[in-house]
Amino acid sequence: MIEKQYETPCGTIHYWTNEVMDEAQTTLVFLPGLTADHRLFDPQIEYFQDKYNVFVWDAPAHAASWPFTFTFTLMDKAKWLDEILEKEGIHKPIVIGQSMGGYVGQAYMEQFPGKLKGFVSIDSAPLQKQYVTDMEIWMLKHVEPVYRYYPWKPLLKAGSNGCAETSYHERKWENVEKASAINWRCRRKIMRRSERESKRWRRAESNKRILSDYGEDFCGLMLFRF
Repeated sequence: MIEKQYETPCGTIHYWTNEVMDEAQTTLVFLPGLTADHRLFDPQIEYFQDKYNVFVWDAPAHAASWPFTFTFTLMDKAKWLDEILEKEGIHKPIVIGQSMGGYVGQAYMEQFPGKLKGFVSIDSAPLQKQYVTDMEIWMLKHVEPVYRYYPWKPLLKAGSNGCAETSYHERKWENVEKASAINWRCRRKIMRRSERESKRWRRAESNKRILSDYGEDFCGLMLFRF
């Protein structure tokens, strides 16, 4: 695997692909969840890289893709992903998104219909309003205090236990605070931005707009739901 970079107005995205991409072969695009980096998919990359083209990134503001200005939305991530795929000559890939990565995949399909061969969602809820109850929408709007007062280490533990199916991935999630996750500085920026945008939440034209722009927080909501 070879590390590459893509410049955006908000910062540099780091991603990895096979050293030689076979244009005749399908590409698997792996998108890690919130607080995780590309290493989340190490076993899958190891298994598939000799059978398919593979792609994985550190999402904006995560691990190597830091520093990053917090003025982007979920739809921006999908747009940048499309630009990177176009740059690499990747067409009709299969997107595998875990948690937040699944929201990016859904946003990608909404913005670029017909450009994917397939989509696999892992621990990620639907973004469409018809799949979400009014109570869940209400909880989404009030999820910030949960993150504000939830101690960081227990939050990581809860996330790993809620998402991992093997001890390997539990260890990966628990170690994320050491090197690869959004760091504390990043978290403070998120909280400050949330405070500035609280009025924007209340003025949102529809619940769908809220889900589209704040899918990362919805990830947290589903953690507590399940």
